[in-house]
Amino acid sequence: VKWFIGNGGRASWVVVFASTNRKLGGFGVKAFLVERGTTGFTVGRRLGTVGLRSVCMAELIFTDVRVPASHVLGTSNNPLGGGFANCARALDYFRPMVAALAVGSANAAIEYTADLVCQNAAAHATASASRGLRMRIEDLRTEVRGAQLLCREAAWLQDRGEARPWHISGAKAFCATVAMKVCAECMDLAGRVAIDRAMGLEKLFRDLKALDIIEGTGEIHRLVVARSLKPPNLETECT
Repeated sequence: VKWFIGNGGRASWVVVFASTNRKLGGFGVKAFLVERGTTGFTVGRRLGTVGLRSVCMAELIFTDVRVPASHVLGTSNNPLGGGFANCARALDYFRPMVAALAVGSANAAIEYTADLVCQNAAAHATASASRGLRMRIEDLRTEVRGAQLLCREAAWLQDRGEARPWHISGAKAFCATVAMKVCAECMDLAGRVAIDRAMGLEKLFRDLKALDIIEGTGEIHRLVVARSLKPPNLETECT
C-alpha cells in the first residue's frame, strides 16, 4: 500500500518504485509503469489533507500485481535497473519547483495583504500606524526576495548539472519556512478576515504548510545540509 500519492485518485498511469533484490539495497530498486485497471491494482480512499486539496492525494493498493517486462522504466543496459538513482534525480528537479511554489504563494499573500491595508488605511487612527503597516509589508517582501534568489540559484545550478544536495535541500527548506512565516505575519496584519475561507489567506497558509512537508520535510532537508558541512577542526581553532 502506497500512501499520500499526488493525483493518485485520478491518474491513468502510475510509476511505482519497488525492490527486485533486497540484498542490493537501493541498487535493487526498479521503476515500473502500472496502468489503472491492471489486475490487483486498486485506488483506496482519498486522503483529506490540510492543504493542496486539488492534488487529490490517495492511497494505492497493489495485491499480487503483475506487469510486463516492457513496463520497467530505465536503461536496459544497466543490470541494476537504476530505479533509485532515477528517483533521486527526479526529486532533485521537483524540489526547486516546490520552493518556487512557496515563493509564489508568499508573494500572493503579501500582495493580498498590501491591497487590504491600502483599502483600510482610512480606518487607522494615525498616519504613522498606516506607515508602520506598510514598512512591515516591505520587510516581508525583502525576506521573500531572498528566498526567491536562493530558489533561482538552485534551479539554475540544476539546469547546468552543477547542483549539489545542499543547494537543492537548502532552497526547498528555506523557501517553505520563509513563506510560512511571511504568510503567518500577513494573517496577523489582515486581522479577522484572515480566517475567512472566502478571502484566500487561510488557503495559502494551509498550502504552504503542505509544501513544507511534501518532497521531503524541512527537517530532513536541513539534515541533508548539515551533513554536507565540514566538521570544525577543534585543534586548529583552539590554537
